[in-house]
Amino acid sequence: AKPNVLHIPRGGRTSKASPTASTTTTSAPKKSSSAVTEGLKNTLASGLAAACSKTMLAPFDTIKTVQQHVAGGKSLGLLEAGRQITSRPGGVSNL
Repeated sequence: AKPNVLHIPRGGRTSKASPTASTTTTSAPKKSSSAVTEGLKNTLASGLAAACSKTMLAPFDTIKTVQQHVAGGKSLGLLEAGRQITSRPGGVSNL
């Protein structure tokens, strides 16, 4: 009797091996060019997502930093902190 072998196809889903499936492997499977292409796509998508999130969130981080470093212990609102940043030399590019 053949032992039950767990077979994991490329899609990542698990299933029991069929009784006719071979239980021995002679060598490690070679990466196909499509697997390499998928890896490169995932890498590019991850990098693009990180760049977009950093670009979109940087102005809010700048405002938060200005709000935290107010002299005299008074609090600044979101709009007031934004006005203070844009009134500096450089204007909106300071965000």
